[in-house]
Amino acid sequence: MHRTSFLILAFLVAAGGFGVPTPALAQTDFYNLDKERPLRVEDAYTAKRWAFELQASPFTLSQDRNGVLRYQPSLELKHGLLPGLDASVGVALDRVRDGSETQTSLGEVDLSALLNLWVEGATLPAAGIRVTAHLPTESDHGTSLEVKGILTRTLAGPVRAHLNGAWVVGDDASEDWWTGVALDWVLPFHHTLLLVEGWMSEPEGADRRTLHSTVGARYQVSPTVVLDVGAGRGWSGDHRQDWTLTLGVTHEFGVRSLMPGGTR
Repeated sequence: MHRTSFLILAFLVAAGGFGVPTPALAQTDFYNLDKERPLRVEDAYTAKRWAFELQASPFTLSQDRNGVLRYQPSLELKHGLLPGLDASVGVALDRVRDGSETQTSLGEVDLSALLNLWVEGATLPAAGIRVTAHLPTESDHGTSLEVKGILTRTLAGPVRAHLNGAWVVGDDASEDWWTGVALDWVLPFHHTLLLVEGWMSEPEGADRRTLHSTVGARYQVSPTVVLDVGAGRGWSGDHRQDWTLTLGVTHEFGVRSLMPGGTR
């Protein structure tokens, strides 16, 4: 576990070494509601064009009602390819302790793209669509594909609402669909975003739907670094009394040679 956290930290430092931090790119990055940072629900907006985001979650801990403890540190690299379009690749380590037995394996590799269809207007909410391929790292697991629709709307002043709905297909998909709603409240002078969500899913082959909730926050530490923290719990189905704790960091940077007029 300590070795994994050290590798993630080393990756962050290395990324900072070849990146050229650009404060103008990231001074409001805490306002972005990225998937799993720390909510499952996300907003409809993409990463800024040319920007890279290295997202690490060295502490993601969960336990189900049977006492099985799961530690899943993750790492994701995102890039703003075009205005309104970003792409990312992510991977997680899966360390499971069930009683006296502990197993460690490499989780799925996720390839994902988010397209912002339009920004929020006077009458319409912002809309986006995300497509994610979950690729197995072990031969006994199958590939699955998730297609998600996203809506984001400003309600009043600093409060926004987000609605996500996703369909999942694949031989080894853990669920058929899920839908969730979230609210965020920005504290602009404190560079902080407060978050709350609730989401429902239908697990593959299950008789009952599951309901989860999460609360969390995002905090801008510096112009290019954002911390996120979250705590969640399951309320129904087989996931009743499950709990999850997360702590993550996002580092946004630019690569000068990839920007217009940039030099190596």
